[in-house]
Amino acid sequence: MYKCLTDYEQQIALRLLQVSSRSTELLQLAAPYVTYLDLSHLRLFAIQPQWLVGLTWRLKTLILERNCLDLRVFDVIDEIIGVGKRVSPRSGRSQRSSPNEWYNTLCELRLDWNQMDGALPASTLAKLTDLTRLSFAHNALNTLRGVDALSTLRVLNLDYNRISNLPTDLFSLKRLEYLYLKRNQLLQPILGIGFQRLTHLRVIDLSYNGLSTVPAALFSLPQLECLKVDHNTLISLPIIQSQTRQGSRKILTIDLAYNRLTAVSTGLVRLAQHLDLSHNRIRNVPPAVLKWIANTMQRKGLRASQVIQLNLTENPLKWPPLRAVSDGTDTLMEFFHDSQTEVQTYHGLRAVLVGESKTGKSSLVLSMLDGQCRFADEREERTYAIDTFEIPFDASNCSNLLEQSTTPATESLHS
Repeated sequence: MYKCLTDYEQQIALRLLQVSSRSTELLQLAAPYVTYLDLSHLRLFAIQPQWLVGLTWRLKTLILERNCLDLRVFDVIDEIIGVGKRVSPRSGRSQRSSPNEWYNTLCELRLDWNQMDGALPASTLAKLTDLTRLSFAHNALNTLRGVDALSTLRVLNLDYNRISNLPTDLFSLKRLEYLYLKRNQLLQPILGIGFQRLTHLRVIDLSYNGLSTVPAALFSLPQLECLKVDHNTLISLPIIQSQTRQGSRKILTIDLAYNRLTAVSTGLVRLAQHLDLSHNRIRNVPPAVLKWIANTMQRKGLRASQVIQLNLTENPLKWPPLRAVSDGTDTLMEFFHDSQTEVQTYHGLRAVLVGESKTGKSSLVLSMLDGQCRFADEREERTYAIDTFEIPFDASNCSNLLEQSTTPATESLHS
């Protein structure tokens, strides 16, 4: 048995299993030494100030998840912070000598599975000056206004809320590494120029929303390891230029499953180690994509699955056939080599766009290709030499259109 709290070496991880006068007494007794406080699964409708008043700078993690708390819990935290500041010593003693300064050193706050709706309580959260991990999953928050005040955040989990847009405030979190926005109500286009500022992002989860487009900037983030945009309504992807992520390592996982995509590009395949395009509407894979994989295999002495793990199952494929993609990239490339496919020659229109530097030529061309709005100063959409783009189309549909047309221009195409 421990005779005194100092026998714990002044570090305690404490979880309350029930709320009673005895447990409250124990919490107050242990508070100066608590580093990890778990108040989850207690069906709490409110937090009692005395539970938090005795906590000190040792506290690093506070868990309040799976209760019945609403945003009024932050009024209590505000009150405690106010009391702490009023009693904080003004002498030359160390700042950490005050027992009410846990809000200056708290690193992690978890409030998942509660009843919080409306706006993120950014003004109070900003007073937690060392907060790096914040989780509000499974609530009903509908806006991120004011989140820019949380400048120390590295992890932000807002899965299962009601957020409908990403304000510019979010893009001020320059230290952010992990952003989770699964199952929200995102419908509006995301500004790529904002994401360019989040250069430390490693994981972005935008799955199960209503996005029809994503900006090219997402694919050019230098530290990105995982991008999830599955279960949306994506119809097309932005044009990914040859210099995108040039010199950076590949993105480990790009998940675009369960969308409405109809094409796969070489630029996208170049970026990913694992690319999931299953459950889309892709009918044909361009031979150029498979030729790039084959050339990389030969140049680096790798198997196809070491170049990229490509999932194309559950698409209405005409070429390559479904049997060729069902067992992974190695089987797909075996089919490609056995079929001795040659790149076909197509007739079309060639256009050259010239003009002064930084006048928006690249942005104009890319917007014409993928139908997405752009800003002329987006760094990933600058052309450093000459870029060429191909626009594939269904030849059968084109033939039908030509047969229905009687204009002189159409007749010249048949000639």
